[in-house]
Amino acid sequence: MPSFADSFWSDDMTSGLQVLFYKLYNGCNQCDAFIQLFASRMQYEVAYGRQLCGVQTGIDKEPEDHLETTAGIALHHILKEMQNEGDEHLNIASNIESLVLQPFSQWCLDHKGRIKYSEKTLMDNVKNLTKSKSYVSKLEREYFNKCKKLEDFKRINFMNDDELTKAMKSLDLQKQHELYLENEKENQLFGKLGDIEFDCRTLRETMTALLKDLPHAEYRLPLINYPLTNTNTGYEITHFILEIMSFKDTDQAERFGQDLLDFGFLKYVNGVGNTFVNSKKFQYQWKDYAYKFAKLPNTGSESDTNNNSQTPENLQENISRNFSNLTRYFSGDSISGNTTAVLSNNTTDSVDDSFDAKELSITSSVTESNNNSKKESTPVSDTTGGSKMKESKVGLEPPNITDIEKTLHGLIKDVEATNLLYFKECNKMDTLRCSVEELMIDHLSFIEKCELDRTKAIKKATIDFCSTISNKIAQMKVHIEKMIDAEGLIDPTGDLLGLISKYNTGLFQPKVITYNNYYNPGIYQNFGIDLETRCRLDKRVVPLIVTVILSYMDMMYPDMENDKIRVSIWTQPVKLSLTHQLRNLLNKTQFKSDEDIMKILKEGNYEPSTIASVLKIYLLELPEPLITTELAEILGVLYNEYPQSNDDKEENNEEKRITGIFTALASLPKPHIATLDAISTHFYRLIKILRMANADNTSEEKSKEVDMLVSTFITDVSKEFANCILHAKKFEDNELGYKIFYDLLTHKKRIFKELKRQNSSVR
Repeated sequence: MPSFADSFWSDDMTSGLQVLFYKLYNGCNQCDAFIQLFASRMQYEVAYGRQLCGVQTGIDKEPEDHLETTAGIALHHILKEMQNEGDEHLNIASNIESLVLQPFSQWCLDHKGRIKYSEKTLMDNVKNLTKSKSYVSKLEREYFNKCKKLEDFKRINFMNDDELTKAMKSLDLQKQHELYLENEKENQLFGKLGDIEFDCRTLRETMTALLKDLPHAEYRLPLINYPLTNTNTGYEITHFILEIMSFKDTDQAERFGQDLLDFGFLKYVNGVGNTFVNSKKFQYQWKDYAYKFAKLPNTGSESDTNNNSQTPENLQENISRNFSNLTRYFSGDSISGNTTAVLSNNTTDSVDDSFDAKELSITSSVTESNNNSKKESTPVSDTTGGSKMKESKVGLEPPNITDIEKTLHGLIKDVEATNLLYFKECNKMDTLRCSVEELMIDHLSFIEKCELDRTKAIKKATIDFCSTISNKIAQMKVHIEKMIDAEGLIDPTGDLLGLISKYNTGLFQPKVITYNNYYNPGIYQNFGIDLETRCRLDKRVVPLIVTVILSYMDMMYPDMENDKIRVSIWTQPVKLSLTHQLRNLLNKTQFKSDEDIMKILKEGNYEPSTIASVLKIYLLELPEPLITTELAEILGVLYNEYPQSNDDKEENNEEKRITGIFTALASLPKPHIATLDAISTHFYRLIKILRMANADNTSEEKSKEVDMLVSTFITDVSKEFANCILHAKKFEDNELGYKIFYDLLTHKKRIFKELKRQNSSVR
């Protein structure tokens, strides 16, 4: 049975959700209609019961001797029974209110709240994803425009490669000179803090430790209750300075703190003055200048807090407290401002630890190619000392570059900066897209359960309502039975299936955000890349990921307990977050051989079902499916004309259908045919192994069981891979994919034999 998680997807993710939540709110209105029905019946029961209980007040006063006659006794009993009947109706109204109306109304209110929560969560996340997509598209356009601008500038101003090489060498000399000036600035004396002379580099490392490793707190000003972030007491700062710098006493640490205040790194916030005191009552705030000097982001500022306080990275941030290097540094025999950096552990986090900006550098790629071409003519007899003197000389003297070279230098810097930003944001976007898909899967599954529970709740409330009436009034038995019959018509599963089949907007079809490199498209990602491009980069007919996963599954089969487990790993559901976890490992690495992928699969100790799910995700994320849209339309006409049938009279139709299949598939590109062949061969071999086990069994019952297992597996795996090979947008297209994959498994030898024969004849 299809589920919500497979049925309400769309290209923009919004329209499918809008259709779903529109129908869910209609369901809430249906619940309100049931509540109105129950409340109306309760009011009628109360009104009728009170009227019956007050019947005696409408009759004239009975004579004193009315009990002496039979007519009087009869009247008395009739009035009493009518009052009893009125009490029964009041009891019915009370039971409807306590047993049906109150609990069902509360449940409906909670159900509507759950729907609103899921709607707000999903719509907000999809809206943010859409905005982020627009931002990445903008970065892509800017990157390509700058690349084109750079290439146009090269073509106009440089007639040949030698001129370009000469210009790039001049730019390298300019970079070395700028780096030299920056290093000289870092080694300049900054000043004296706490009787110690600091250069800029050493003081920056010290400030980094104070800002990153010293825990900060929020302080609220008295009376106005205004919050101040990034604050510490004088005692905390003094104690931390003593710990990392190994001062002799607190006086020296206080002088160091006073110098921090004088140089503008600190600000006294809970009083007036400019004095540093080692006290828990004195509160100090780290100023923005301290963060700028240390080259750290001010995560505690108000604007940054508003922007980043709700991100998963900030919620999960773990502050490091490793002071060992600083302690060793400041506990030396002599303290000088010219010491080397020791804060190797205090590195800022990057977007992707495995990413190297040099990989995207244009200057490095150009100079490297030119250096390789002239590598043989370069002398190697130069000594190390000579090269260092040469570099020092280059750094001291500013190179003489022309205006054209300056312009080229600026254009290259713009391209590299734009490319780096686009690359990082593209990776962020793909991670965000995976997170949103996981969130949608979880919420759609949750909403499906809520909708199923809603119909079940209506069913239960209806039977309770009928029971409160039928248990009290025997005369209403016929009507109650009809109500029960109406209650029996409620089918929660059928309602859910009808909603999906009538209002579904599309199957799950992930849209990968790919990084389109101007010079090497497809080289930085494995998933979401065109199959022919991927095969060309892998230098294979079938992508490495597909072949290695199928080979790894072949290795895993002997270790499994029985055939049922072997076939179930391809069809059992896997949590999308687990699949994305392995997908991200396989996506960000460029593999040179099968062993690289096999190593990740073995070391990760992943469940076989998770690995199988990664193969399905890989096929789903292909921009062009294995069976193209145009070919799918042709095959759809073929299956309509020659449908699948178990009737012996339809053998001629089957022959024509199989002939049409391999004739149509012959028009596919070679990587598509080879990948289909690899997947079909894997399952065909597995089915053959199952049947071989059946041949060894003499028991008729065991033979039937194996035949049933094989038949069920062919059907289930065909349904599972239908969307993978066809990328169906509707359930009808998914049915076509099932039929095609079923025929590929059952007629595998003939179809691919004919395809290979046709390919060889074409050559």
